[in-house]
Amino acid sequence: MTETSSSAELSGQYIASLVESAGDVSPVFERKVRDIFKEYISTEIEYDQWYPVPEVTDTYQRIARQVGSSTMQEGGAASAQAVEWPDHVTRVADGLELLNDMHQQAHRGGEEAHPGGQYLVETEDARAARVAVSSDWPYTVPLAEGVFKGIVKDLGDDDAVPSLEDVESRHDEEAAWKLTW
Repeated sequence: MTETSSSAELSGQYIASLVESAGDVSPVFERKVRDIFKEYISTEIEYDQWYPVPEVTDTYQRIARQVGSSTMQEGGAASAQAVEWPDHVTRVADGLELLNDMHQQAHRGGEEAHPGGQYLVETEDARAARVAVSSDWPYTVPLAEGVFKGIVKDLGDDDAVPSLEDVESRHDEEAAWKLTW
């Protein structure tokens, strides 16, 4: 995970999905996550607001340490499942193909070309892809794992079960997996 001093901002829609997904784990987790955001971002998260990427990444790290990586994975999955996909996106491969563009649109400002890092995808066949996050990824790795699994849950066939297997990261990647469904 990369440290960032960016002036970039992240859409509150991403953050709110993470907060709300903590409630799916338990009301205690949701309260804890909301309290962490209030303490470090000093506000209730709103869907239509924008939040500084450095503060969000610091807060995500605190959540992962205090509440656990499984909560971050659930948050990533909830974020992916909350996406309003364009009508032409009907399959997992379609969602994976569009994922990075949508991730970039959830950010604004900043000096970096990709202030939120990048999702990297290479489709291998109809039910498998090599997926990764770039070396400048500022968020937690469990969040990305959850996003990839959430896309499968949202766009996969009824029998699709997401599975991530660690694979060797390339020099420009923070983490990489083989995603099957």
